Amino acid sequence: NKDVDKKIIKELMGSIQYAPTGGNKRKLEFTIIDDCKEMDYFRLLVRDEMIKLANNGIYPQGFDKTSYNQMEKSVRPDSIFCGAPHILIPHAPKNIPCAVQDVNMAAAYFELLCNANGLGAICMSYPLAVLGNMPNVMKLLQIPEDHYISLMVGFGYPEIRYARGV
Repeated sequence: NKDVDKKIIKELMGSIQYAPTGGNKRKLEFTIIDDCKEMDYFRLLVRDEMIKLANNGIYPQGFDKTSYNQMEKSVRPDSIFCGAPHILIPHAPKNIPCAVQDVNMAAAYFELLCNANGLGAICMSYPLAVLGNMPNVMKLLQIPEDHYISLMVGFGYPEIRYARGV
């Protein structure tokens, strides 16, 4: 739970811009929270809003009361962002031919870049299900409404090192 060196983040962002894209369109954009304090603020904001919504019977997209409760009883103390100190969200305009593939390839490349640089990374879709009911919070990320998002990549210095085939 500490900030990744800004130099490393700058190198990662410099490299990820060369992830392959369909038709070589290069329309990918990236939203990043690269500061632990900002991420903690965002994490608490989302968590508080999610609890308010759940108390009113509104659950993350794709979840009913039972599945929501199961997710909340998971072993992680932060079921939404898995304790990640930073997040990267690749996104692209929905109207380009390969938006889905471009976004997913960028996330996969970023995860590999993190691992190659000694960082831990996790691809997460649950935060998007949670944020799907929070348009005002989603606006804080400044992602255009006409952009496709499939997942977020949480990253940081790993507490536990896993063997990865990079």
